[in-house]
Amino acid sequence: MSPFYTSKSTEWDTDLVFKQLWTISRKAEFMLGVGPEWVHVRQNGKVTNSISGEIAGDFMFWPTGKHRFGWFLEPAYDYSFAGGHQQSIGWLARNPSSSSLACFAGLSSRWMSGAAGNRERI
Repeated sequence: MSPFYTSKSTEWDTDLVFKQLWTISRKAEFMLGVGPEWVHVRQNGKVTNSISGEIAGDFMFWPTGKHRFGWFLEPAYDYSFAGGHQQSIGWLARNPSSSSLACFAGLSSRWMSGAAGNRERI
């Protein structure tokens, strides 16, 4: 579940992505995933819900090869099946902790394109 905020809107995305893991080496892994996403948007007092599809690739780098400390980079693409067919491209970089899946520190960015062809970075 991911919230995105702008000055005029709030968006909550919840996804269920099924991923396949490939081990590249002792220190590098790659996962590719695809799945559905539910999008809840509140914009200018109007609330909409829609279904989207998501594809994501996860690159994981482990400096020691022990998988206790490493880096994680996830580019993703979303396509909305609602009217307007909004699309977004985003990425997430973080340091995952093997002891706690819920706790992480990271950076994320996202670009969106709507039906009118306007692009917005959030």
